[in-house]
Order: sequence, then structure tokens, then C-alpha cells
Amino acid sequence: MNIGDFVRLTRIPPKLAELQDTETHRLFELSLGRPFPIAAFNVPAGFPIRMVELHVDEVLGKAACIHSIWVEEDCLEVAGPTE
Repeated sequence: MNIGDFVRLTRIPPKLAELQDTETHRLFELSLGRPFPIAAFNVPAGFPIRMVELHVDEVLGKAACIHSIWVEEDCLEVAGPTE
């Protein structure tokens, strides 16, 4: 996976699944199964895996680059932009 590649969120991360009554959880639910381009990567200090940033504004009907989520790579699959 590289910046600009389109990926699809295939599942909500387990830790986030425990927080079902939050706005963040709802944003992940709305993003499930939809294609998004990868915006960035990060490996937070003390975190063993690379995180992927997705700009998910379109699921909220907002302007680009306002809302993003960070998610583990194993919650994503490669997708085409129109899939």
C-alpha cells in the first residue's frame, strides 16, 4: 500500500468496536466498505504497526480534508476508486 492507493475499510478495529456509542465509531461504520485514497502513514511511538490515514469527509457530506480516520492496515483491503 502506498499514499494515493485506494483502499476499502473492511472492519472496525476491535478496540474501537468496544466504543459503540461514540461519534468516532459512527464515522467508522459509515466508512465501512467504501473506497478511500490513502492520505498518509504513521507509526505512533510504542505502537507495533503502521497506521493509515483516510480522509472520510464524503461519508458526512463535508468538504475534503476536514475529517480523517487512522486505522490499522489489517482493517483495509486494496480497492479501485469506483468500486
